[in-house]
Amino acid sequence: MIVSLEKIEDFIKSLWAKIKSFPRITLSLAIIIIFLLSVYSENLAKAFAAIGTISAVIWALYHQEIKYFRDRPVLEIKGFKLEPPYFREAPESNGAQIVSKGFYINIPLENIGKRSAKNCQVMVTGVGIYYNDKWNKDENWLSIPLRWVLDEQAFFVKRPREERTLIPHRQYFFDFGRFTTQHPNYIELLPIITSTAQPGLFGPGKYCFEIKVTGEEIEPLIKYFYLEWVGIFTTNYAEMLNTVKGYLADISPWR
Repeated sequence: MIVSLEKIEDFIKSLWAKIKSFPRITLSLAIIIIFLLSVYSENLAKAFAAIGTISAVIWALYHQEIKYFRDRPVLEIKGFKLEPPYFREAPESNGAQIVSKGFYINIPLENIGKRSAKNCQVMVTGVGIYYNDKWNKDENWLSIPLRWVLDEQAFFVKRPREERTLIPHRQYFFDFGRFTTQHPNYIELLPIITSTAQPGLFGPGKYCFEIKVTGEEIEPLIKYFYLEWVGIFTTNYAEMLNTVKGYLADISPWR
């Protein structure tokens, strides 16, 4: 049986998350195991019997906390590529008629845990621009919330929501930005609200956007969206796709 590197990495990340969540239990158990193995080095059967007994005691004392942690909500962004439905063509209207055409970047988000993730919010928390042969972080950047795709509240109440409850194993999307005939020379971010002194339009170039997802009872999810655009806007999807590159990574370029 061949195990993929991706599965091994997922296992290591999961194990490390559990160790970080229960450091005292993990450390105590490790010390006890080392002690018992040293004491019963000549009789491993007794050592493993003692370890089993102690493990049962720990489970009896902490099983509720362990089960609660095991069933926690866990957010994940995976499968993103600059192709449909993540990079999609869409007409834009003023309510009465189509006024422009755009290409939207939609990033998928899924709760792979067992409990709902409440009050989740997606933010652009940092921006880096590549120039002078190096990455330069915008030190004046203020975090801005991004829009949810297919936001029922925005449709019925006419007010976009900033926070959203994510039920397990359903794929959600959030709007990152778009290329549009309204602003053919720029990449336009799609926040719910932003500072008037902060840019929302970015010209041709290489950028890295820090995206952070927070919520109740979840470990914040941080990804770095690398985006490069040569600055040639066209209304043809295939041609437009050749002018832009984008991918998600776990590491920022300015660290």
